[in-house]
Parts: sequence; C-alpha cells; structure tokens
Amino acid sequence: MKYFEFFSNDQARNNWLVNTELKEPPWVVTKPRYASCFCLKCELPYLDALFEEGFDDSVKIRARGDLFESSDGFVCVNEKVKGLVESDGFRGVAFKPVGKAGWWVVNATCRVSGDEQAYTRRNTCPGCGRARQTYGQICCVSQIDCPKEAGTFFSPTFARSGYSDRDLFVTEDIVTSFKKHGVKGGMFSRLLDATEFEAVKAANALMDPLRWPKDSKVVL
Repeated sequence: MKYFEFFSNDQARNNWLVNTELKEPPWVVTKPRYASCFCLKCELPYLDALFEEGFDDSVKIRARGDLFESSDGFVCVNEKVKGLVESDGFRGVAFKPVGKAGWWVVNATCRVSGDEQAYTRRNTCPGCGRARQTYGQICCVSQIDCPKEAGTFFSPTFARSGYSDRDLFVTEDIVTSFKKHGVKGGMFSRLLDATEFEAVKAANALMDPLRWPKDSKVVL
C-alpha cells in the first residue's frame, strides 16, 4: 500500500479561524475566547486545544477549491469532501464546523510515531519545546509508522511547528477517491520507498537534485 502527504495550495486571501485582522498594528489579534490555548512563555498556539474549543459561526471563508489550509494552520474541507470521507467510511479524522458556508476543520485522530529528525527546527521554546521555524519533511515510508488499514488519515504524534498543525498523511485509496470524485485544491505527494529515498539523498549529496518518480505527485 502506498501513502501520501497532503500539501495545500496557496490562497489569494487570508482565512483566519482563531484570529481577527485589523487595519492597523498589530494587524492580527487572537480572539479572547482562545487565550488559554497558547503557551504562556512563547505564545505559540496549541492547535489541539483550539480544535477542542471550536470555531465561530461568524468566520468568513474565502478559499479556492474543496480543501485548503487556513492562515493559522488548520486543514479545512467543504461539505463535498466531508460527505465523501463519511460515505466511503474513511477513518482517522474528526471534523468541526467553522463559519456558515459549509466548511469544516480537520483534525487527525490517528496519531503515529515518526522520525522527528526529518525536521530541522529553529527558535525552539524552552517552555513547550515547539519551534517558531521548521524546515524539511517526512518523505520516506521508513520515517513514519504508517497504518496497515486502508482508508486512513494519519499524522505524527508531534506537531510540525508552533504555527502549523501536524502534517497530514493518507493511504492511497483516499487519494484515488478524491481524484475520482473531482476534489480540487492542493496536492498529494507519495512517500518514497527505501530505494527511491536513498537515490534522492545520494543526488542531494552531490548537489544534483534528482527528480522524484513520475507517479509521486497527484495534483487535485
């Protein structure tokens, strides 16, 4: 079975779920109801706590496609995608409504172990241990404990950084279903097998980047 990571398209407009934009400095402020969902030392958000708190009906989503990542790090899907996930019996994900236009925030409930060394982190908070900057990605099946069950959304047990949620992975049948039903927005990148991964690392060591296999990118 193959596994893929989801990458959202860039959006023309900001879509804030827990923050409010202002027309003057400080430009963006957090809504008071979420004050307890941040680290007291570095003020980075705890996204699981924010998801548990829920989201306002007053939020206005202006996004292209059927799924996207919000400006504060949440993957969101519309009614089409949510209905597809539920009708196909896919597992490992929970939804909470946001706004009044049929959008839902995604939270991966299947959490698996992974190699944190795949990420390079900068400006780590001594209090909560999370980083303000993170580079790199999990790109090989050996770097994460992929579930054996088909139809599964999953994420590492650790967040990517303080400003974004855990990276979101899926089994190949979810990608196939999304493509079949014309879901738009973003891309799925296949996790490499050991041989492919070693070839990419060897090419990078020679400063000669190797193109990933043709079937490794699925654009929605």
